Amino acid sequence: QAASRSRKTLVHRPLNFPRTAVGSSDAAHASCIHIPGLLGALAAPLAAGSVAVEPEYAQDDECASGDDSCSVSLLQIAEQTKAASAKTTVERMVSHPGFALSSSFFEGSGPSPSGTCSVKALKGPANYNSMLVHGFGHGGGGQSWQYSGLVVSDGPPKNQVDFNQPVLLKVEVHAKPASWTMQSSTINVGGLEEEPADVQWSASGSADCPPALCLPPRPSCAGLVGVPAKPPCGWAAEAEAVVSKGGMPAGETGTLLFDISELVAANYSSFKIWAAPSELNRGMWQIPEQIVTSWGFIWLPLEIPI
Repeated sequence: QAASRSRKTLVHRPLNFPRTAVGSSDAAHASCIHIPGLLGALAAPLAAGSVAVEPEYAQDDECASGDDSCSVSLLQIAEQTKAASAKTTVERMVSHPGFALSSSFFEGSGPSPSGTCSVKALKGPANYNSMLVHGFGHGGGGQSWQYSGLVVSDGPPKNQVDFNQPVLLKVEVHAKPASWTMQSSTINVGGLEEEPADVQWSASGSADCPPALCLPPRPSCAGLVGVPAKPPCGWAAEAEAVVSKGGMPAGETGTLLFDISELVAANYSSFKIWAAPSELNRGMWQIPEQIVTSWGFIWLPLEIPI
């Protein structure tokens, strides 16, 4: 990967206690008991958060010769039972691996249509490349569109996820302050078939169009009034199973949790994040620039990592 990655994984693991050999009388190890008597012996101690051998099982402190059922220590089974009943979640926070998308398009006087597009691997801490932007304006000289998005990768593989709990994409966002009124926004997440490569594209007075990833998504939130003006090369193809949340108002910071279970179940591990207006102002729109400062995945693994 061109992008640098810094990870923090939070995982609770059960302790792996040694087994006591059959017939052992070493007092430093937990006693070995008969398997059929285990449930009665563990019920009360587990509820109390401790393990002890009840008096009626004292005869099980040592394994009888030739008893194949006596092979696992009481302490080990108790710890493994408690660990199996306690679900473990994994939270992986990543500092900007992925790609920043930025494009602009113009129609009007002079060389037209024209446009630029840049797709770059993100490196280092938060910077202007991690902004989410979506804007359109027009005047006597023509009309222009501005778009910036983000692609994040390294999501949890489908075959490693327990879908009994949701898979979450956690995004930290700060909206830049503004000295004028802007339109409210939504922040959206959709799946990508594969991680993108670096792109540098431009055209002037030409009908040429950039790679599909450079095209801005069409504003389409519920309750949107009016028809957004379409850029020269059109809108990006509509993504499947898009998850949306309200964007941050200008000058505010917040944490957004997106349930991406459906996307992960469909084998997506790369995701596009973009902002879009939830309202238009006389056919135009400009939203507060949403700076993504960190992101990560939270999920329940099928097996506890070793």
